[in-house]
Amino acid sequence: MSTSTSPLFQRLALPIPSGNTKIPGIKIQDTRMLRLMEVLLHRGTQLGGWRSRQIHEAILSAFQLTPEKYTLTQLRYDLRKLKAHTLLERDGSRYAYRLTEKGIRVALMFTLFHQRVSKRRKVENFSYMRSTAFLAQARST
Repeated sequence: MSTSTSPLFQRLALPIPSGNTKIPGIKIQDTRMLRLMEVLLHRGTQLGGWRSRQIHEAILSAFQLTPEKYTLTQLRYDLRKLKAHTLLERDGSRYAYRLTEKGIRVALMFTLFHQRVSKRRKVENFSYMRSTAFLAQARST
């Protein structure tokens, strides 16, 4: 991760004051937020924005989740966090959402960072499994 993106990830992880409450930060390891950002990025922009039910259905189908595993209430909570961090905006007075320019950049960084880390883990796991298999084979001979 470059030094220019680290402060961004740190700022996003901080809570945002909203009236008398604080809206929690967005953490890089938050799977729910990552899935939401991926769907909003990869499913393209919709002319009138995304309604929360459309986003929910897209996440459920993209990640083979059940409505019990990821509820509409959880999605609305996640949308509220994105909106508080100015990564998501409502389309006028309707309850349709779209990523802001900042939201697009952040979502890209989050997903690319996650893909890079996941790829590195797969390589490390493969190397570990190969070395373990080699040791087991060497012991049996």
